[in-house]
Amino acid sequence: MSSPRRRAGASGGAVDRHDQAPNAHMISPQPPTITTAATASHRNTPHGHTTGSGGSGGFTGQHFEQCGSSGIPAAWRGAHRERTPAARTSPGRAVSRGHVRVGRFRGYRGYPRIVGSRWKGHVTRHPLRGAVELTLAWHVVLVLFAEVILPPLAPSWFPDLGATVVNAVCFAGVWCVLWRWKWLRASGVATPGRGRRWWLGLPMLLVACSWAVARVDGGASVIVSSLVSLLWVGINEEAYSRGLVQQALGPLGAMRAAVAVGVLFVLGHIQNYLFFGASLDDTLWQMLSAGLFGFVCAGLRYAIGSVWPLVLVPAFDDFFQIRSPGSAPDWWEATVYVFYVAFGVWLLRRYGTGGATGVDGAAAGSPDERPEEAPGAGAL
Repeated sequence: MSSPRRRAGASGGAVDRHDQAPNAHMISPQPPTITTAATASHRNTPHGHTTGSGGSGGFTGQHFEQCGSSGIPAAWRGAHRERTPAARTSPGRAVSRGHVRVGRFRGYRGYPRIVGSRWKGHVTRHPLRGAVELTLAWHVVLVLFAEVILPPLAPSWFPDLGATVVNAVCFAGVWCVLWRWKWLRASGVATPGRGRRWWLGLPMLLVACSWAVARVDGGASVIVSSLVSLLWVGINEEAYSRGLVQQALGPLGAMRAAVAVGVLFVLGHIQNYLFFGASLDDTLWQMLSAGLFGFVCAGLRYAIGSVWPLVLVPAFDDFFQIRSPGSAPDWWEATVYVFYVAFGVWLLRRYGTGGATGVDGAAAGSPDERPEEAPGAGAL
């Protein structure tokens, strides 16, 4: 985009045109405009008045001395420089810059304000409401891509190609929001976290593998396709739930944020019954398991400081439950649910205080204890 000075061209001379062309007439109370052949297409003055076609078009030495090479008087150029910062930093108003009108929802860099500072400010002021809106937006995009936008993708060599593409697209959207809000590192999505605490995810991984005690059904292509697609499901879910949503809920405190993450994770799984053909009984049991699972994973994210060690947990948990025939005994499922609650509470009490961060990535404690919150990882 050309600068406002270049857009104005030579329109806006300050010389009295009666001195140069006695027969020329003034067309408006504003300072008269000098039109040259090079600027005949730019008929608007900096004040928005339209010039006529009368008057001589010579660009004399007197014009050059008073207007400079840009053709804009020095006083007008100074006034433009004084207005420009205010126009660039004025939030939520449409302002006019020469020939370009900046709309309400677009910043001077072209980013949509509703995805940028406006929505982020809303989430900062209302963490719980903002987390609900983020969760709803993520599920709307997921359903739209899965049921409306993308055609059925299930080739014989990769039966779960459609699910893989949908989850990859949704993960890219979450990444873009985190990048725009400067939350990539603070949310644990762009950092390995505390490597010495990765072992805390082993109990959850062992529980996930316990569902495959019987065996795993399916041919090689089916198993590979299912494993790859569910790995993308894990990446997508952890980035949006334990990354974006949990970061938005940070001001509530670790315990309340983890509970809210679990509740929102529960409500999100009702889409399996509404849109993806799951039975109501299976969906209700899945929602109970997902809520407790989301709670304990929120505690792990606070303890480790990264979502990446958690990606394998939901991926293997879903894979072994889907590909393993039959179902686990009721007593084992009840034991797993109790373990989820106890382990999640222990993690939050042990690590939640130092790991809970606000929406700007601020947390109490030493920076050495939080490598994912290095300088520059805060928000805009």
